[in-house]
Amino acid sequence: MKSFRLRLYQIIADPPEGDKLGQFVQFAILGLIGLNVMVGLLETVKSLYVPYKAFFFWFEAASVAIFTLEYLLRVWACTAVEEFQGKNGRLRHMLQPMSLVDLFA
Repeated sequence: MKSFRLRLYQIIADPPEGDKLGQFVQFAILGLIGLNVMVGLLETVKSLYVPYKAFFFWFEAASVAIFTLEYLLRVWACTAVEEFQGKNGRLRHMLQPMSLVDLFA
C-alpha cells in the first residue's frame, strides 16, 4: 500500500524528473487553474453569462470536484513521504503554506 501511496503522491504533488504521467497531471492542474481564471473573467460579462449560465455553473462544479479530489488524494498519500510520516504527518502537510492556499482557494 505504501508504494501505491508514494507513487500517487509523486504523480499529484512531486513528480520525479522525467515522470511523464506526473508532468501531465501537473500540466492538467495548471491548465485547469488557467481555465478557471479565464472562465471567471468571462463570467463577469453579462452578455456571455446569461446565455451560458448553465455552462458556467457546471464548469465551476466540475472544477471544484477535481480540485477537491486532488487535494484529498494528496493529503491521503502524503504519509508515504518520510517528511510527513508519524503521528501528525497529514496535519503537517495540511498546514504547509501551499496546502493552505489550495484549501482556501
